[in-house]
Amino acid sequence: MIKMNVYLWLALTLIWATTSFANEYPANNCELFVDRIEARYSGHGNFKINFFVKTINERFGEARIVKVGALDVVTNQELLVELEGGDNYWRLEMYKPYQSLDYGTIAFFVTTTKGDTFWFPGDYQNIHVTQEMYDTVTKIGNQAWGATSIKTQDFKVQHSKLLSILNPQRCW
Repeated sequence: MIKMNVYLWLALTLIWATTSFANEYPANNCELFVDRIEARYSGHGNFKINFFVKTINERFGEARIVKVGALDVVTNQELLVELEGGDNYWRLEMYKPYQSLDYGTIAFFVTTTKGDTFWFPGDYQNIHVTQEMYDTVTKIGNQAWGATSIKTQDFKVQHSKLLSILNPQRCW
């Protein structure tokens, strides 16, 4: 019996030692952040918010980005994030569901070739995307081409309690 337990312990130790487990990290060092937010009204009661997410790829060391995404933390569904430009600028488009008070609650992530995942906001909070956020962007942002947008490094964003979570370290 003791001999069998020793063999089982050795086998489990060997399996555990040779298995690589992916790590999850908070994106607290500008690895991933919201660079710009855009509010757009597209008629028929469709309010849309675009998040433009930037990655600083050098911050991942030798690892390369495999995937950038967003997670709806309420439904646990992954949301489509599209490459917007280059290899480090991404866009998440969110529509407010008909007669809903908000858009959802999200967190952004990056997965690397090493299997590591970096989460933003980095302090394990979530971004609550609400009509109030949409209204705030339209009030303090710059209008162009039927949309209102604002860079998250902007002084007005940093002093807005609602929007400051989008880029708390003022990453560029």
